[in-house]
Amino acid sequence: MEFPWHMWKARNTVVFNNEGFSPISCLIKAKQATAEWYIRTHMSDDSFPWGHSFTPNHKNYFIVRWDSLPPGFVKLNFDGSCRGSSTSGGFIIRDWLGRLLQVGSYNYGTSSIMVVEVQAMRDGILNTIQARFHQVIVEGDNQTVINVAQCSSRVP
Repeated sequence: MEFPWHMWKARNTVVFNNEGFSPISCLIKAKQATAEWYIRTHMSDDSFPWGHSFTPNHKNYFIVRWDSLPPGFVKLNFDGSCRGSSTSGGFIIRDWLGRLLQVGSYNYGTSSIMVVEVQAMRDGILNTIQARFHQVIVEGDNQTVINVAQCSSRVP
């Protein structure tokens, strides 16, 4: 499940850090991430003796798990990356069971991180439209881009 994401990260390491590509290392990391994904998608509140409302003493500790989408929905995750004057972005689309449907990555040339994030979101949304997905949840890590897309903030 996570193999395309690790291919993307390995590609960025080659492009941005001029490091060599190790297919075996990439595969091992993908297998580890897939195992972790499987565990987290099969966790429920019953998996924890303290219940869902547990708040540990350590302020940086939190439990992350994947909550399934409503049946029929797909989820689009997008992200952008800048290193020096090089930029790239990509997206991944999964169905409500977490199965990979589509991925894409692009070299955006020279740009700002804000523009790259928006381009990655745009390319992901265009792919969901072309694939005729109608019920889409869009997620990214740039709060400014999300706020502008939701019309809750102005374009900076």
